[in-house]
Amino acid sequence: MSIPNNFPQRTAAAALIVPVSNDGTLVNSAIIDRQSYQSSKVVLNFASSAGTPTTAVASLKVYSNSASSTSSPTPVLLATLETALNVKTAGLTSYDVDFSNAKRYVYVALDIDYTGGTSPTNIVSSEIILGDKVSQPANSGTVYGR
Repeated sequence: MSIPNNFPQRTAAAALIVPVSNDGTLVNSAIIDRQSYQSSKVVLNFASSAGTPTTAVASLKVYSNSASSTSSPTPVLLATLETALNVKTAGLTSYDVDFSNAKRYVYVALDIDYTGGTSPTNIVSSEIILGDKVSQPANSGTVYGR
């Protein structure tokens, strides 16, 4: 059973990280313009590690910036969602993020650290659902200036 979205004008969803094979290299997601949205749910999907590493742990952080850039001006760390998530086996995690103090643009940074194994990798992807939009759609009435 799915839950209907009765407020589509107050939510929006986007892919942050399209499915990619991660070999332990830092991955910055797509940059999202979160203007007017005050919160989000970030979802991280990951397949079991290939290459049989001894450990596979991920860190996931959310950054905000006043420009649509991961470098200039310097992004601000908004939230650390994970510091040592076990991604050796497949999983799905979700996090609530408060944007009330965020700058206009946001993105996530995913870093996986492997120990042992032969060329370990994970297939990962991430999505964001923006919510709590502060500007409401126009009502059905028409207002004319005088």
